[in-house]
Amino acid sequence: MKVFHARADAGMYIGAMIEDAWELSELAARYEEFVRRWRPEDRTVPEGDDPLVLRLRLSTEWLWLVRRDPRLPVKHLADDWPAERAEKTFRAVHDRLTPGAREAAERLLDLVPVRPEAAGQA
Repeated sequence: MKVFHARADAGMYIGAMIEDAWELSELAARYEEFVRRWRPEDRTVPEGDDPLVLRLRLSTEWLWLVRRDPRLPVKHLADDWPAERAEKTFRAVHDRLTPGAREAAERLLDLVPVRPEAAGQA
């Protein structure tokens, strides 16, 4: 991981610098689409849908989205920035899908039990 800190010189307009560097309107639209697609109130698992597949799809979409977010300080984002709503949506749907996904994984996967004494030797 590489981390750096920077600050704008006096007289520089940070808002314009951010607009030049990132397509925040596109990112905001992607967050909004995520919320629309995964509305927690609508994400009951229909008969026959695999909750493990849904949870994997949810997690994949979420990771794809947040990895594109530059995580700018809140003071540089619009007041209605949708990332927090999207994160709440992710957590609610993930929590709702987890029990069924766990059951499906236990049925589908051959798990090798870990002996307690061997766990520390990995």
